[in-house]
Amino acid sequence: MNNLTQKIVSYIEYLTSIDFQVSMHFLPDCVKKLPYQVWQKLLKYNSHNNPYCIKVKACGNSEKCIAHQRSIINFESFVYGCKTCYAGVKEFVYTITVRDKIIGYVVASGYKGDSGEILDKPLYDNSLKSEPLCEALLNTLLAPLCIMLENLFEKCEKAEDSEYNLMLQYLAENHTTVTLSSFCKYFSRSKSYVSHMFKNAFGVSFSAYCNDLKLNDAKNLLLITDTSITDIAMNSGFNDVSYFVRLFKEKYGQSPLQYRKKNQG
Repeated sequence: MNNLTQKIVSYIEYLTSIDFQVSMHFLPDCVKKLPYQVWQKLLKYNSHNNPYCIKVKACGNSEKCIAHQRSIINFESFVYGCKTCYAGVKEFVYTITVRDKIIGYVVASGYKGDSGEILDKPLYDNSLKSEPLCEALLNTLLAPLCIMLENLFEKCEKAEDSEYNLMLQYLAENHTTVTLSSFCKYFSRSKSYVSHMFKNAFGVSFSAYCNDLKLNDAKNLLLITDTSITDIAMNSGFNDVSYFVRLFKEKYGQSPLQYRKKNQG
Protein backbone atom coordinates (compact mmCIF):
# COMPACT_ATOMS: atom_id res chain seq x y z
CA MET A 1 0.00 0.00 0.00
CA ASN A 2 2.86 2.39 0.77
CA ASN A 3 4.31 1.73 -2.68
CA LEU A 4 0.98 2.58 -4.33
CA THR A 5 0.63 5.73 -2.23
CA GLN A 6 4.09 6.87 -3.29
CA LYS A 7 3.23 6.28 -6.94
CA ILE A 8 0.13 8.45 -6.53
CA VAL A 9 2.14 11.23 -4.91
CA SER A 10 4.84 11.04 -7.59
CA TYR A 11 2.26 11.22 -10.36
CA ILE A 12 0.56 14.27 -8.85
CA GLU A 13 3.94 15.96 -8.50
CA TYR A 14 4.61 15.18 -12.16
CA LEU A 15 1.30 16.80 -13.18
CA THR A 16 2.22 19.82 -11.06
CA SER A 17 5.62 20.05 -12.76
CA ILE A 18 3.93 20.38 -16.17
CA ASP A 19 1.72 23.20 -14.86
CA PHE A 20 -1.50 21.42 -13.93
CA GLN A 21 -3.05 22.39 -10.59
CA VAL A 22 -4.34 19.03 -9.39
CA SER A 23 -6.23 18.23 -6.20
CA MET A 24 -8.40 15.35 -4.99
CA HIS A 25 -11.49 15.25 -2.81
CA PHE A 26 -13.32 12.38 -1.12
CA LEU A 27 -16.44 11.62 0.87
CA PRO A 28 -15.79 11.79 4.65
CA ASP A 29 -16.74 8.12 5.17
CA CYS A 30 -14.04 7.13 2.68
CA VAL A 31 -11.42 9.36 4.24
CA LYS A 32 -12.00 7.65 7.58
CA LYS A 33 -11.18 4.27 6.03
CA LEU A 34 -7.70 5.26 4.88
CA PRO A 35 -4.78 4.34 7.14
CA TYR A 36 -3.61 7.49 8.90
CA GLN A 37 -0.09 7.23 7.45
CA VAL A 38 -1.54 7.10 3.92
CA TRP A 39 -3.81 10.10 4.47
CA GLN A 40 -0.89 12.13 5.83
CA LYS A 41 0.86 11.76 2.46
CA LEU A 42 -2.24 12.61 0.42
CA LEU A 43 -3.55 15.46 2.55
CA LYS A 44 -1.50 18.23 0.92
CA TYR A 45 -3.34 17.53 -2.36
CA ASN A 46 -6.78 17.84 -0.75
CA SER A 47 -7.32 21.54 -1.49
CA HIS A 48 -6.90 24.12 -4.24
CA ASN A 49 -3.79 26.20 -3.63
CA ASN A 50 -3.94 28.86 -6.32
CA PRO A 51 -3.96 32.42 -4.88
CA TYR A 52 -7.52 33.21 -5.88
CA CYS A 53 -8.94 30.11 -4.16
CA ILE A 54 -6.90 30.88 -1.04
CA LYS A 55 -8.45 34.36 -1.00
CA VAL A 56 -11.96 32.95 -1.50
CA LYS A 57 -11.58 30.67 1.51
CA ALA A 58 -10.06 33.48 3.60
CA CYS A 59 -13.24 35.49 2.98
CA GLY A 60 -15.25 32.86 4.85
CA ASN A 61 -16.50 30.91 1.85
CA SER A 62 -15.14 27.46 2.75
CA GLU A 63 -18.66 26.08 3.22
CA LYS A 64 -19.62 27.12 -0.32
CA CYS A 65 -16.46 25.47 -1.66
CA ILE A 66 -17.23 22.24 0.19
CA ALA A 67 -20.86 22.32 -0.97
CA HIS A 68 -19.62 22.59 -4.57
CA GLN A 69 -17.34 19.58 -4.01
CA ARG A 70 -20.14 17.50 -2.48
CA SER A 71 -22.50 18.35 -5.34
CA ILE A 72 -20.08 16.72 -7.79
CA ILE A 73 -19.71 13.57 -5.69
CA ASN A 74 -23.47 13.27 -5.21
CA PHE A 75 -24.16 13.55 -8.95
CA GLU A 76 -24.28 9.80 -9.61
CA SER A 77 -24.25 9.94 -13.42
CA PHE A 78 -21.27 12.30 -13.65
CA VAL A 79 -17.98 10.77 -14.85
CA TYR A 80 -15.78 13.58 -16.15
CA GLY A 81 -16.05 17.04 -17.65
CA CYS A 82 -15.90 20.77 -16.94
CA LYS A 83 -17.50 22.56 -14.01
CA THR A 84 -17.45 26.20 -12.92
CA CYS A 85 -17.70 26.93 -9.19
CA TYR A 86 -19.74 29.79 -7.71
CA ALA A 87 -16.59 31.96 -7.53
CA GLY A 88 -15.97 31.69 -11.28
CA VAL A 89 -13.18 29.09 -11.29
CA LYS A 90 -13.39 26.59 -14.13
CA GLU A 91 -12.09 23.09 -13.48
CA PHE A 92 -11.94 19.70 -15.13
CA VAL A 93 -13.33 16.93 -12.94
CA TYR A 94 -12.76 13.16 -13.16
CA THR A 95 -14.66 11.05 -10.65
CA ILE A 96 -13.28 8.18 -8.55
CA THR A 97 -15.58 5.17 -8.42
CA VAL A 98 -15.38 2.09 -6.21
CA ARG A 99 -17.93 -0.71 -6.60
CA ASP A 100 -20.11 1.48 -8.82
CA LYS A 101 -20.27 4.28 -6.24
CA ILE A 102 -18.66 7.71 -6.66
CA ILE A 103 -16.47 8.23 -3.59
CA GLY A 104 -14.58 11.32 -4.73
CA TYR A 105 -12.95 13.04 -7.64
CA VAL A 106 -9.70 14.45 -9.00
CA VAL A 107 -9.76 17.96 -10.39
CA ALA A 108 -7.46 20.08 -12.55
CA SER A 109 -8.33 23.62 -11.54
CA GLY A 110 -7.15 27.21 -11.92
CA TYR A 111 -8.92 28.28 -15.12
CA LYS A 112 -11.14 31.33 -15.68
CA GLY A 113 -14.80 30.43 -16.02
CA ASP A 114 -17.54 32.03 -18.08
CA SER A 115 -19.52 33.26 -15.10
CA GLY A 116 -19.52 33.37 -11.32
CA GLU A 117 -19.36 35.62 -8.31
CA ILE A 118 -15.86 37.06 -8.81
CA LEU A 119 -14.64 38.03 -5.32
CA ASP A 120 -11.34 39.71 -6.22
CA LYS A 121 -11.10 40.71 -9.88
CA PRO A 122 -7.36 41.63 -9.99
CA LEU A 123 -6.34 38.41 -8.22
CA TYR A 124 -8.77 36.44 -10.39
CA ASP A 125 -7.26 37.85 -13.59
CA ASN A 126 -3.65 37.46 -12.47
CA SER A 127 -3.66 34.00 -10.89
CA LEU A 128 -6.03 31.97 -13.08
CA LYS A 129 -5.31 30.63 -16.56
CA SER A 130 -7.19 32.23 -19.42
CA GLU A 131 -6.23 29.76 -22.17
CA PRO A 132 -8.82 27.16 -23.26
CA LEU A 133 -9.00 24.07 -21.10
CA CYS A 134 -8.12 20.99 -23.16
CA GLU A 135 -10.58 18.33 -22.01
CA ALA A 136 -9.10 15.54 -24.14
CA LEU A 137 -5.62 16.06 -22.68
CA LEU A 138 -6.87 16.27 -19.09
CA ASN A 139 -9.03 13.19 -19.53
CA THR A 140 -5.90 11.31 -20.63
CA LEU A 141 -3.77 12.64 -17.75
CA LEU A 142 -6.27 12.24 -14.92
CA ALA A 143 -7.61 8.77 -15.75
CA PRO A 144 -4.43 6.94 -14.58
CA LEU A 145 -4.45 8.88 -11.31
CA CYS A 146 -8.06 7.95 -10.66
CA ILE A 147 -7.36 4.29 -11.37
CA MET A 148 -4.53 4.30 -8.81
CA LEU A 149 -6.77 5.99 -6.23
CA GLU A 150 -9.56 3.49 -6.86
CA ASN A 151 -7.09 0.64 -6.29
CA LEU A 152 -5.89 2.30 -3.09
CA PHE A 153 -9.39 2.61 -1.63
CA GLU A 154 -10.23 -0.95 -2.58
CA LYS A 155 -7.17 -2.16 -0.66
CA CYS A 156 -7.94 -0.14 2.48
CA GLU A 157 -9.70 -2.07 5.20
CA LYS A 158 -9.51 -0.80 8.78
CA ALA A 159 -11.08 -2.16 11.93
CA GLU A 160 -11.70 1.37 13.19
CA ASP A 161 -12.38 4.66 11.49
CA SER A 162 -9.75 7.38 11.82
CA GLU A 163 -11.11 10.55 13.38
CA TYR A 164 -7.68 12.10 12.82
CA ASN A 165 -8.19 11.90 9.05
CA LEU A 166 -11.45 13.82 9.18
CA MET A 167 -9.98 16.46 11.48
CA LEU A 168 -7.00 17.03 9.20
CA GLN A 169 -9.24 17.17 6.15
CA TYR A 170 -11.43 19.76 7.87
CA LEU A 171 -8.41 21.91 8.72
CA ALA A 172 -7.03 21.63 5.19
CA GLU A 173 -10.29 23.16 3.98
CA ASN A 174 -10.98 25.65 6.80
CA HIS A 175 -7.68 26.65 8.41
CA THR A 176 -7.87 30.31 7.37
CA THR A 177 -11.00 30.95 9.43
CA VAL A 178 -11.22 28.12 11.99
CA THR A 179 -10.93 28.65 15.75
CA LEU A 180 -10.43 26.07 18.46
CA SER A 181 -13.99 26.71 19.67
CA SER A 182 -15.57 26.25 16.23
CA PHE A 183 -13.47 23.15 15.59
CA CYS A 184 -14.49 21.56 18.89
CA LYS A 185 -18.13 22.35 18.22
CA TYR A 186 -17.98 20.80 14.74
CA PHE A 187 -16.50 17.52 16.06
CA SER A 188 -18.37 17.55 19.38
CA ARG A 189 -15.13 17.40 21.32
CA SER A 190 -13.89 19.40 24.30
CA LYS A 191 -11.06 21.92 24.01
CA SER A 192 -9.04 19.83 26.42
CA TYR A 193 -9.45 16.70 24.28
CA VAL A 194 -8.46 18.47 21.06
CA SER A 195 -5.48 20.23 22.67
CA HIS A 196 -4.10 16.99 24.09
CA MET A 197 -4.79 15.14 20.84
CA PHE A 198 -2.77 17.60 18.75
CA LYS A 199 0.09 17.63 21.24
CA ASN A 200 0.23 13.84 21.36
CA ALA A 201 -0.32 13.19 17.63
CA PHE A 202 1.61 16.05 16.05
CA GLY A 203 3.83 17.44 18.79
CA VAL A 204 2.38 20.95 18.42
CA SER A 205 -0.63 22.89 19.64
CA PHE A 206 -3.84 23.23 17.63
CA SER A 207 -3.06 26.87 16.82
CA ALA A 208 0.52 26.04 15.77
CA TYR A 209 -0.77 23.35 13.40
CA CYS A 210 -3.22 25.81 11.81
CA ASN A 211 -0.59 28.54 11.62
CA ASP A 212 1.69 26.18 9.71
CA LEU A 213 -1.04 25.66 7.10
CA LYS A 214 -1.59 29.42 6.88
CA LEU A 215 2.13 30.06 6.44
CA ASN A 216 2.22 27.58 3.57
CA ASP A 217 -0.63 29.51 1.91
CA ALA A 218 1.30 32.74 2.46
CA LYS A 219 4.43 31.22 0.91
CA ASN A 220 2.49 30.28 -2.22
CA LEU A 221 1.01 33.77 -2.45
CA LEU A 222 4.45 35.36 -2.08
CA LEU A 223 5.91 33.23 -4.85
CA ILE A 224 3.27 33.72 -7.52
CA THR A 225 1.65 37.11 -6.83
CA ASP A 226 2.73 40.70 -6.26
CA THR A 227 0.14 41.18 -3.52
CA SER A 228 1.28 43.34 -0.58
CA ILE A 229 2.56 41.67 2.59
CA THR A 230 -0.40 43.06 4.52
CA ASP A 231 -2.92 41.59 2.07
CA ILE A 232 -1.09 38.27 2.01
CA ALA A 233 -1.24 38.09 5.80
CA MET A 234 -4.99 38.78 5.75
CA ASN A 235 -5.67 36.39 2.85
CA SER A 236 -3.82 33.64 4.69
CA GLY A 237 -5.90 34.07 7.85
CA PHE A 238 -3.64 36.31 9.97
CA ASN A 239 -5.29 39.42 11.39
CA ASP A 240 -2.05 40.75 12.88
CA VAL A 241 0.63 41.51 10.26
CA SER A 242 3.45 41.80 12.80
CA TYR A 243 2.55 38.41 14.24
CA PHE A 244 2.49 36.94 10.72
CA VAL A 245 5.93 38.35 9.89
CA ARG A 246 7.38 36.98 13.14
CA LEU A 247 6.00 33.48 12.54
CA PHE A 248 7.14 33.54 8.92
CA LYS A 249 10.71 34.45 9.94
CA GLU A 250 10.72 31.70 12.57
CA LYS A 251 9.71 29.07 10.02
CA TYR A 252 11.62 30.18 6.90
CA GLY A 253 14.54 32.10 8.41
CA GLN A 254 13.78 35.34 6.59
CA SER A 255 11.06 37.95 6.33
CA PRO A 256 8.22 37.53 3.80
CA LEU A 257 9.66 40.31 1.65
CA GLN A 258 13.14 38.76 1.70
CA TYR A 259 11.66 35.37 0.84
CA ARG A 260 9.83 36.85 -2.15
CA LYS A 261 12.89 38.66 -3.49
CA LYS A 262 15.04 35.55 -3.19
CA ASN A 263 12.60 32.96 -4.56
CA GLN A 264 10.16 34.66 -6.90
CA GLY A 265 10.91 33.91 -10.54
